[in-house]
This record gives sequence, structure tokens and C-alpha cells, in this order.
Amino acid sequence: MIVDWEPHAEEFRLNPYPLYRQLRDEAPIYHNEERGFWAVTRFEDCWNVLVDAKRFVNSEGVSLERYEVDQKLMILMDPPKHTWHRKIMSRLFTPRVIANLEPWIRDVCRNLLDDLRDRDSFDIVEDFSMLLPMYVTAELLGLPDDYRLTAKRLSHAAAQRVSSNAAPDEAIAASVELNERLYEATVDRRKHLGDDIISTIMQTPMVDDEGNEHYLDDEQIAAFFFELTFAGNDTTTRAIANAAVGLSWYPDQRRELVANPALIPAAVEELLRWDNPSHYLGRHSTEAVELPSGTIPADAHIAVVIASANHDERMYADPELLDIHRKFDRKLWFGIGPHVCIGASLARLELRIAWEEFLQRFPDFSISGEGAVQDLSGQNRGLFHLPVQINS
Repeated sequence: MIVDWEPHAEEFRLNPYPLYRQLRDEAPIYHNEERGFWAVTRFEDCWNVLVDAKRFVNSEGVSLERYEVDQKLMILMDPPKHTWHRKIMSRLFTPRVIANLEPWIRDVCRNLLDDLRDRDSFDIVEDFSMLLPMYVTAELLGLPDDYRLTAKRLSHAAAQRVSSNAAPDEAIAASVELNERLYEATVDRRKHLGDDIISTIMQTPMVDDEGNEHYLDDEQIAAFFFELTFAGNDTTTRAIANAAVGLSWYPDQRRELVANPALIPAAVEELLRWDNPSHYLGRHSTEAVELPSGTIPADAHIAVVIASANHDERMYADPELLDIHRKFDRKLWFGIGPHVCIGASLARLELRIAWEEFLQRFPDFSISGEGAVQDLSGQNRGLFHLPVQINS
């Protein structure tokens, strides 16, 4: 049987895991001639591609559509240019910065969840998971209050895709508007420099391999703001909702977390593996490369399907099952290699605090039978709406 994978088909996105398994078993090096892309779906192949930034580059696009090529996004840069930019932008995510954010994030979680305590049901996306990462990102970047929900709405809209592999007009318009608003915020910050991290980045030179100094311009900084707003908010929102589904389906494991919150950090890792919000990462081959499962030709655009790698039976026993006690030698849910998620430590902190505070208030909940709305947004997976019922 010939495997046919159309990543943007609605019926596939509702439950992609059976087809991922078929791809791993029957076509681990997959070629879609009609769409013009290749895909790797086994753990070892995905790992090998992502750690090899010389032969598998980002500059030719990180989506299958490649509509983002030529934008000034750090994710589209290859080493060494990417290394120079990442070094300066990583100041946003130092251990000190992240540690200083923890009390503030916990206060935000508590305030959001305390507003829900007297309700026997609510939408965990609309009332919690959509709000938390936006507030955190806005605080980190110093964005004004009126940008927060607007940026959230625009980042969701910008992620939309249709089965033709194209971004609909609404998504393109939202992406443009979000870029414009973040650029305006960057220009305004430049006029009012302070002692915050963003002001420091604006005034700190980037040093290349020859020792030459370069300062990031407003367009480059706004582009990074766009990446952080789009990727950080969108994926964390999805991760919380996806985890809520898992903890509803596996109540015994949820009860373990309620009884012993010290298990939550490990549970966060397993929940990200079990239903990761990011399903594939785009790369482009600069030459023919022999991978463990076969050959990728030169000049091939590739979907590195990390969500499939997370369910690879060759790497994990019983991967379809959630197991909060699972041990990991290697992980791919935040990527690996030079482009590993720059905000992974922040995302882990948000998810840990979110579930510590949520389960303390709502130890017994279930997913409502109606009202869940799948977010069909291309290479990410999550929910726009997820009603939960609080059980007394």
C-alpha cells in the first residue's frame, strides 16, 4: 500500500498518529512528489537531520510552504550568522532572568485560576492557556497591556493553513499586522531606552567571527519579537490544552500528580512527548545525505516530523500510552542542535507552574463532551476551545 501524506488535510490533523506510524514502518524517508517535499519520521533520522546544520539548513524555509523565506527571522538564519544573533538574544533566557520570572508567573497563574474557582466548568484555552503565555511574553518583552490580547489573536490567525498548503488571505494579513505592531513597539522602545533587557539588547553589539561589532536594527529586533510572540505563545497555549486532554484520559496519573506535585516536572516532559504542539520542523538539504533509514537527495525540502519521532517504537516502549514515570535519554520536543528552542526553559517553567497551580485548585476534572474545537493550523497541533468539567 502506498502511503499518502497530506499534512494539511483536516482528517489527518484530527489524529495524525496512526499515519505517522505507517510512515515510520513503510516509508521512513518519505517523498511527496505532488507537493514537492520529503519527510523523515523515525527518531534517529530526525535527530541526525536537526543536529547537522551544515547539510540541513533553515535559510530555505522552515515550513512546507516556505512563505517565510527572505524575512529577517532568526530561525531562518544558518550558522555562523545564526550563532551571532542567538548569543545576544539568549540574554532574554538566562537562568537569572527565568528564575526572576517564576514568582511573577505564579502570581499570574493564581489570579487567572482563582477567577475560575467558583465555576463548575470553563474553557481551559480561552480562560487560561491562551492568556498565561501572552502575559508572560508581554512582561518579558515589556509590551504595553493593549498589545497582549491583540498579539494573541493575530498570532493564532497567522498560523492558519488550508489543505492546499497555502496560508489563507486572513493568515497573511494577520502576519503583516502583527509584524507592523511589533515594529511600532520596537521603535517606541528605542526612543525610551531604560535598564530593561530589551534596551540592553538594543545597546549591546553583536560580534561576528572576525571580531567585528554589529548592532541589531529595529527590524531585526521586531522580527525576533514576532518569533517569540508567534512561537512562544502559540505552542505553550497548545501544550497546556493538549496536556489537559492527557490528564483527563489518564485520571490515575493525574491523581499521582495531585498527591505528589514533585512529579510534575517529569510529567511535563512526558506530556510534551505524548502530544507535542509542534509536529514538524522544515529543513533543506545542501547535498545528498545518507541517514539511518535511507538517502535524502541534494536540494530537497524536508519535514522533520518530531511528533512522529516522539512516538517511535524504536525509541520508546508503548509510545501511544502516557506514562509520567517514563525515563528519557534523548528528547526532541523542543528540537535539538543549533536551532533548539531558545525559550525551552521558559516554556518548561510556565508548564510546570501552570499544572502545579491548576491541580491544586482543580484536582478532579474531565473533558466536556461538546464544545472542543481543534486548531487546524498547519505544522502545529492543539485546540482553540476545550471545555472542562470540574468534578466535586
